[in-house]
Amino acid sequence: MRPQEAQFACPAVILRPIDVAAAQEIQDAFLAQAATWQLPVEPQAWGMAYLDLHTVAKNRAAVQPLAAEMGRLVRRIGVSLQPAIGWDSGKFTARVAALQVPPGRMRLVDQADEVRFLRPQPISLLPLPRQHLQQLHWLGVRTLGQFATLPVAAVWQRFGAMGKVAQRWAQGRDDRPVRACVAHAPAAMVLAFDPPEARLQPVVEALLAALQPGLGGW
Repeated sequence: MRPQEAQFACPAVILRPIDVAAAQEIQDAFLAQAATWQLPVEPQAWGMAYLDLHTVAKNRAAVQPLAAEMGRLVRRIGVSLQPAIGWDSGKFTARVAALQVPPGRMRLVDQADEVRFLRPQPISLLPLPRQHLQQLHWLGVRTLGQFATLPVAAVWQRFGAMGKVAQRWAQGRDDRPVRACVAHAPAAMVLAFDPPEARLQPVVEALLAALQPGLGGW
């Protein structure tokens, strides 16, 4: 929200200017750690990103050790960084899961549990304009479960295309892919010489031969 809105909502709030350069440095380090697994990474905001695990893990039991390892990778950036991790087969539910746990914890939601998990969550999590959320509040619709069960035609008529999408997400139906927006660091190449080679020319020749498949017609 804008600073004026924040002060109106909480008169005691203390606002400090962000150090953009320092924040960007931490953001870059965060995304670099997320990209070390060579999987699609889609940044969302400061300190928030989607990581696509569907090719390496399909259920909560398989994801749990990966989520724990990702937490350790993020904490390498700084001990004060305690990531909240959410996982699900859909992006919306995964984001909701991450927002519902404290820093340093994880919430993993299997597909069979999506509806039950989403049902009591607040409608403020929906990607709708504030005036639409206020209308839902006036109508007594306070949770994602209540919004999910509204007549589809009524949601479309009052809230338009975005309302229809939001209702699908509230029902646990979100098939958006993770769009890879972070460049992956090239994999390290190791050349072994047995016996050890003390001359430069054979080392250069071996290095060029190893790189040749990726250089095309160079």
